Parts: sequence; C-alpha cells; structure tokens
Amino acid sequence: EHPEEMIKKVTPSVLPMIAAVFTGGEGGSSIDTMDYIQYALETMRIITYNGKCVPLQFWNYVPLMYSIYLDWAQDYVVEFSGTLENLIQYDPNSLLTYSSSENEKIGKSNLEMILHMSELALENDELEESEKTFTAVMLHILVQSCIGKIDNLIPSLVTLALKHLQKAEKDHYRVNLVALVESCIYYDPILAIRAIGENSLKPFFEVWFETLDYHYALAEQKVAFCALCRFLRFSPSELPPFLNEIRPQILSKIVVLLKSIDEIKKAVENLRKEKKERNEKARMKEFGNINEYDDSDSDDDDLYGRNLPKDVPEERDVVTQQEGSNEASTGYTSALTAITNDGEVKPYGGLNEFSFDGSDAENSDGSEMDDDVDTPLDFIDEFAFLYKNVSEAKPEAQQAFQEAATPLPAETRQALEFAFNQGQARAKNLA
Repeated sequence: EHPEEMIKKVTPSVLPMIAAVFTGGEGGSSIDTMDYIQYALETMRIITYNGKCVPLQFWNYVPLMYSIYLDWAQDYVVEFSGTLENLIQYDPNSLLTYSSSENEKIGKSNLEMILHMSELALENDELEESEKTFTAVMLHILVQSCIGKIDNLIPSLVTLALKHLQKAEKDHYRVNLVALVESCIYYDPILAIRAIGENSLKPFFEVWFETLDYHYALAEQKVAFCALCRFLRFSPSELPPFLNEIRPQILSKIVVLLKSIDEIKKAVENLRKEKKERNEKARMKEFGNINEYDDSDSDDDDLYGRNLPKDVPEERDVVTQQEGSNEASTGYTSALTAITNDGEVKPYGGLNEFSFDGSDAENSDGSEMDDDVDTPLDFIDEFAFLYKNVSEAKPEAQQAFQEAATPLPAETRQALEFAFNQGQARAKNLA
C-alpha cells in the first residue's frame, strides 16, 4: 500500500549490490558483470519507478553503464533505455548538473553519454525496431522532462528522429519517432519547425497525421495533443504559410485526440476502481471472510450445476478453475480500444457529451492497456491546456483560431466551444 516508503527503507541495503555489479566487486571479490547486468538495471528501474526518486549514487553508475554499453552490452538496449528513462524522468536536474570523477575521466557529461548511447542504438541494424522503440521513448521522455533547459539539443533530436523515420517500418516504432518530434514541438514549436525545415513541413505533417491513427497509448495521444495545441499560441506572421493553411485540420485533430484522451482516462479510472475492489475482495478472503458466499452467485456453480461454498480463495479453487481462467497467473487483462467505433478514428462527433461506453476490447494493435505508466505530461489537464494556449495568445493568434474554426462542421465547432468552456472552468480551479 505504501511502495514509496518501502522502497526508501530497502534501497540503502541494495545499493552496494548494484555497485558491485557495475564495478566487478571490490576487496578481492570478483563478480561477472555480464551475469548480473540485467538484474542490476531492473533493480534500479524498480527503485526509481516505485520510489518516485533517484538515489544520487545512481548517477555515478551512468559512466559505468556507458562504458559497459560501448564494450559489449548493446544487445541490452531495452534494459538500459528503461532504466535511464526513469532516472531522467524522476531526476532531470541531476541529469543536467551531476558530475563525478568518472565523467571527468571519460570527458562526457551523463547527458552526452545517454545521447551517444541512443544514437548508437538507433543506428544499430542488428537491433529489432521493437527494441529501438524503447530508446525513442526514452528520448521523448528526456525532452518532456527538461523543458526550457536543452534548447541546443532540439534541432539535433528532430533531425535524428526524421532520419530514422524515413526508413522505419513498424507502426509502433514510427509512432515513437514521431512522438520525439511531437515532444520537441511541445518543448518549442519554433525551434522544432526550423529543424524540420520549411520545405519539409508538408511531407512531415502528412506522415504525422497519418500516424495519429496509430497513437494507441494515452501517453502517445497526449503528447500529440499538446504539440498541436502549442501552435495555437502563434499568430499567422510567426508561422510558415503552410501551417496557417492547415489550421482547420489542426483543430480537427485536436478535437479527435481530446475525445479519445478523455475516454481513455475515464476508462482507466474505471479499471483502477475495479482493480481496487478486486484487491479488497481478495484481501477480505485472506483475512477470514472467505466462508461467506451468496448462493445466487453463478460464479460459485461448477460445471455440473452444484453450488459450492467459498471456503478457499477463488484463485486457489481448483474445483471451479478452468484452464486459462486463473486470474492470479494471467494478471489483470482488461483492455479497451483507444479509438472510437469499429477501430477507426472518426473525424468529428460526440465530444460535447464525453461519454464512454464501457466496453472491454483490445487496442487495435492487440495490446493491453497499461494504466500504470507515468510521463512528465501527466500533470496537464487537456481542457485547461487548450484554453490557456488560446486565451494567452496574442490577439492575432486568437483571431486566427476563430477563422480556422469557421469552415469546420457545426459539430466540430460545438465540440471546440464545449472544450474551451470546460478548459476555462478547469483553469480557474487549477489556479
């Protein structure tokens, strides 16, 4: 119930073991780093994710991780990326400022080492695109975590993403390369646009809008939404002509994403409530209330129609268990579609109600919903973000917003008006 407190208590005992893996042991002992590197990285990831903090000693390990990665561990890109992603997200200040004697020996900051490792991973033709995706995710988390602090890196990160986007084949890899550009646009639209290049804006936006149909995860949809909203702050004179031409399409995509995000968030909340109730029910059974049962509960009937007393926890009931139905082993597998109606993103409609039908379904890519993923954008209220980007913009930008909304279908205009009013109310509550 209190993972952060538990992690803080056990971490001091674990740190020496992690250090021994990266250093090979001290005092005459010898540890084969290759045998234990996965365990060390996974332990670091667990500590940072569940503790929501990064022990300062972890930053001492980054140069060691870098040396190991360059030497022999490029096959462990998934483990390295996942661990470094957590370090970046939960302690971005130390990422940018912390330095040790190991950094001085190598002549690189921790940030420079992470970027070099990322470039090597994306360039490595021996890695699967599914593995490279973890590096792309780490990079856009880096951008989102360091707002206002890495201006000089934005052009090179945009260039890196576009370079690999040209030859990427798998949808999820393409989506996360696009998400890196989206993160850079969210960071600073003008810097990102310059890096894309005015002549390349049209082909990029064609690819971007096409891949929006494959932004299944909440985090993917949210960064796309935030990036598109950032354009609304700028007046026509501040943006290239092409972006002014597609303002209506930008507003349409914002509407689609806003509805989908709202539906997913409501569904996630329902899933969390259901999970909490299931955990509480299991806990009650474990603590002596397992003999209570309801004769009318059809779940208590076995294949022959007999009503059986609940004298054992359900997940251990070998009499009523059927093959493949053990929820204790399969985990919580409820999922839902992140897009509306028949697996297709509908361009407009229904936003003014923001209702969710509660149906259980898989994402169209066959994956399950992960409701336990943290991102630096979690704190953003989408409605308030939309409202603030328009209301705090220059008068010329607000006028451009109104003009772009005029040719849209009436249903889309109503949706924007509803979202704008909701955002105004939420912004006041958040102030």
